[in-house]
Amino acid sequence: NNPTILPIQYVINIDPLQQMKDFVKPFRGNPEDDIVKWLDDVNHFFDVVRLPGNKDDLCLQYAPAFLKNDAYRWWTENRPLIDNWSSFQRLLLEQFNEQNEFLFEQQLNHRKQQANEPVIKYYYDMMTLCRRCDPD
Repeated sequence: NNPTILPIQYVINIDPLQQMKDFVKPFRGNPEDDIVKWLDDVNHFFDVVRLPGNKDDLCLQYAPAFLKNDAYRWWTENRPLIDNWSSFQRLLLEQFNEQNEFLFEQQLNHRKQQANEPVIKYYYDMMTLCRRCDPD
């Protein structure tokens, strides 16, 4: 009722990089790093968090901030060749997915359902490994 008191305004942090830290872990390009999962995480983040703008443009703008070590070096060398999110994903997969194929095959061959593991978790883990070994 007092005209000299201003209403409280809330400032909401909508910095995509800050929000992405909860969804997307850094990708370093190590043999044990899963590039397919990393790309899925980036795409999932921008599917869930509705930011103004084109999703592909936002992915290309923010995802490289999560590339570290060898993956970052790859980015700095290949940046001139990348003009959209599709080419970024394709070239990143070409560079880092081959090392994962062997890892996925090993995981698939050795994956057994654990004693207290729910069937549904085991099922989805196996389906994910099968898709990664052979997308078709």
